[in-house]
Amino acid sequence: GGKEIIKSGKNLRKMKIKNEEKNKKEMEKKINVKKEKKEKKESNVKKEKKEKKNIKEKEKKEKKNEKKIVAIIRGD
Repeated sequence: GGKEIIKSGKNLRKMKIKNEEKNKKEMEKKINVKKEKKEKKESNVKKEKKEKKNIKEKEKKEKKNEKKIVAIIRGD
């Protein structure tokens, strides 16, 4: 490629528009990926909170049951 190709203004405009469209699409892709990551992270956080809550509820129930058992053994 020693020779430089001289492009007409029309072709340059077309290329510029194509590049702009390509850049726009790439930016949209990046934004979508970021959104997906954020949504995934948020849903994971929600899941973790729910799991923690469930574990706490289970522990409460187990403690209640333990108290009942102790009460029965003592004969209260």
